[in-house]
Amino acid sequence: MVDQRKFYAILVVLSSFYPITVIINASILRESMALMFLAIFSYLLIRYIVAQKGTMLMALFVLTLVFVTRPLTGVCSVIALFLGYCYKNKLYSLKNFIWLAVIIVVVIFSIKTVVSNLYQLDFNMAWLISYRDASNAKFGTEGYSTMNWSGPFDYVKNVMFLVLQYLLSPLPILVSPTVTMNKLIPLIDSIYIIFVLITPVLLFYKKYMKGWLLLFLVFLIIPALFETNISGAYRHRISAIVFLMPLVSYIFFNINLRSLYVRN
Repeated sequence: MVDQRKFYAILVVLSSFYPITVIINASILRESMALMFLAIFSYLLIRYIVAQKGTMLMALFVLTLVFVTRPLTGVCSVIALFLGYCYKNKLYSLKNFIWLAVIIVVVIFSIKTVVSNLYQLDFNMAWLISYRDASNAKFGTEGYSTMNWSGPFDYVKNVMFLVLQYLLSPLPILVSPTVTMNKLIPLIDSIYIIFVLITPVLLFYKKYMKGWLLLFLVFLIIPALFETNISGAYRHRISAIVFLMPLVSYIFFNINLRSLYVRN
């Protein structure tokens, strides 16, 4: 729907100046490989949704590579694939709601069973509390502060704080301000996310963006629940941030077209 050369030129600029890539590119970390496989998977997923059914098998193949490099990103990718399949086949309707609910429960139970067997993890609130308490002791000042999980209100509040800390680390939401000031590039990265990526989406949100934003939320919220320290957060959240960049590129592209139209 757009002039791809101009659109991708903006996307390349946004990606090239994404601050945290300075750390990822200069380190021997699995994040860069996981991001590459996620990018290929996302491309194949979108191609499948838009037109080509044959890309589903290719997406499943790349999905295995995502799992190998970063299992939690693989879980998010499975959910994204399921959502894409439902969207393409027009399964989002009241008639199919019950079937979708059953499928979601089965998928979640299957993922939980596989992860429990591989990593001896049991996803429930008691395990999450003990996991976070142990992590606070392990990571010290970079770990999140101890949280109260005594009731439903605390569950909602804590999840909100965990997501915000994951998205905006190293800003002092669940960590000390002194730790924040010792993380210069991550601090610049959080400012970049707020003003360059999130603000344009909030100002120029359109209905057609909801599919991309749903992908962003899937890759944001689920990993945020299991993140325990700010050094992990600002490296791992890039799997969610990449879904904002095409949206912002499209917004900047349209602003540019609009300004040219006014001048002419």
